[in-house]
Amino acid sequence: MKIKKVKSYALSKKRLESIILTFTLSVTSSFAADINVPADQPTIADAVSNANAGDVIIIAPGTYVEQSEIIIDKQLTITSHWHTTDDTDFIRETVLDGVNKSNTLFQTRENRGVNVEISGLTFTRFRKPIVLNDTAVIKNNVFTNNDSDSISFESKGSGYAGYNTIEDSGDDGIDVDTIDGTLITLEFNTIRNNGDEGIEIRLMDGAQSSITYDIHDNILKGN
Repeated sequence: MKIKKVKSYALSKKRLESIILTFTLSVTSSFAADINVPADQPTIADAVSNANAGDVIIIAPGTYVEQSEIIIDKQLTITSHWHTTDDTDFIRETVLDGVNKSNTLFQTRENRGVNVEISGLTFTRFRKPIVLNDTAVIKNNVFTNNDSDSISFESKGSGYAGYNTIEDSGDDGIDVDTIDGTLITLEFNTIRNNGDEGIEIRLMDGAQSSITYDIHDNILKGN
């Protein structure tokens, strides 16, 4: 009986070692990585395409002409060196430029582009710089001289927009057309000189009555 127990223990130990190795590899592969543009990936679109969920895309200072829409279908942070330094100069120095105001830049995909963060960037001359179809955090950005709404919550769009400067949009600074979101927090934004409302919230047909709006401490002027 003792021999059988030893044999049984040895087999269990091998299985346990195998399980531990598999678990370790799984955890290691799931660690978020920093992807630097252009050092690691030449373009923002390439970085988004090649990123894994949870990765942080850090864009170096410079002006990036972006005339194609980028669909975000995974959890990502897209930011500048502001993210790692808290140096606000990087926000104005990292410029995404649509040039002819004809395209959306970032659009999150419903049920897949969830918990996306976009921060520390300047957006100019897009039609709509950011369209959100699920939960996201949009913070510490500058939006200037865009053709339509600068931040647009659509579909299940919800989450947080705070500490942004939004100016000279052709339409609304922030447009909320959410149908099936949960909580939308808008705080500490400076929203000025936009062509229509600073913040527009539409009670869309079919919208869920459970959507909560937390709006406070925004500066609205000249809209």
